[in-house]
Amino acid sequence: EKLLSPELEKQQEYHILFPLKMMAVQALITEGNISLAVNNANSMYQQAKAIDYPFGTALALRALADTYQSSGNPQSAIESYEESLKIMQKIPASIPYLKTSMFHLILSKLKYRQMTDIEKDFAYLESLYHKESGLPDDFYLPCSYAYYYIQTNNLPKALEYLKQLDSIYEKYPYPYYSSISNYMYAGYHIESKEYDKALKEYEELLTITKKTALFRHVQLLQERAKVLVLMNQKQEACKIYEEINHLKDSLDAQSYLS
Repeated sequence: EKLLSPELEKQQEYHILFPLKMMAVQALITEGNISLAVNNANSMYQQAKAIDYPFGTALALRALADTYQSSGNPQSAIESYEESLKIMQKIPASIPYLKTSMFHLILSKLKYRQMTDIEKDFAYLESLYHKESGLPDDFYLPCSYAYYYIQTNNLPKALEYLKQLDSIYEKYPYPYYSSISNYMYAGYHIESKEYDKALKEYEELLTITKKTALFRHVQLLQERAKVLVLMNQKQEACKIYEEINHLKDSLDAQSYLS
């Protein structure tokens, strides 16, 4: 991003520049460098406002929302997603960004049990798919429904939508989709009290995050430990919490956590 940004700014290729900046912020979040991610998202927002570029402003707000979500500030995340969506809805040819932003908004609300206007959110996401479907991002609609039914403990409906995810993943075998699917299945198995199966899903995810996303790795370890507690394997859970503390110390030492 640092290499490309000056040239893109010089050529005023803002439609490329701001998505690139948003991806750079998301990469920092993955690494656990939340403070720098927030700073870069704010800088991105200020730049977009200065040149009066609504698309850039919307993406900056989306980037800020992602940082709030990752740092455990759900209310600020939800507000920033909603503000981003309001701007994005007025921009032509923005449906792919609207789909992913709505997906993240819905998941944030469901994760923290904030169900205000959730039916309207699903209705809007549905309307986007009526305008444009048959694409890889079809994944996000059944994924949202799967998580909704997991969180509301309607497991037959959740499984129905999880199977739809499997079908879409067969057509578009993207690693990102695989990771989301693993996470959804882990939640499903926890609610079904199939804890061994949930642990297997976490193991697959942890194998990936250990190499590429240390901050996310710590978050998943915390969830895995909670499953072990549910299984009354408290000694194993304690070992994981010790590993988590060690990893957090490592992240703190590198100034990755705010």
